[in-house]
Amino acid sequence: MIAEKGVEEKWHLDSAAIGSWHVGNSPDQRCINKLKENNISTEHRARTVELDDFTKFDWIFGFDHDNISELTKKQKKVKKETKAKIALFGEYDPQKELIIEDPYYVGSASPWSCCFSNKGEIAGFDKCFEQCMRCCKAFLDANT
Repeated sequence: MIAEKGVEEKWHLDSAAIGSWHVGNSPDQRCINKLKENNISTEHRARTVELDDFTKFDWIFGFDHDNISELTKKQKKVKKETKAKIALFGEYDPQKELIIEDPYYVGSASPWSCCFSNKGEIAGFDKCFEQCMRCCKAFLDANT
């Protein structure tokens, strides 16, 4: 998307988690498959949000209110002035779906069942991807 707009040299994109339980791992295979379907490659390994991210990045997005709360707490631990604006990524969704659900949990009978049985439905990954693409486009349209 940033390449299509000709602004890839102006942007540094990264992805990081609040929790550390998957640090060093590749994305879920269903995520990798969805990215491949859309000609998006990833060599990314999971990492956590670090304190220096708040001085390095202009924007840090969360997918739900718990993410925003955790990011805000973490930003307050930074000893120097930060430049990162923390925002709910869904605020950019033209369809007004504010919360981007973790696709790993979508379609499960209980929020914890897939932690043990890996039952997140592929439809959850499709929806997450579509929401993220809408939000990315709207964000870039507003900020480039």
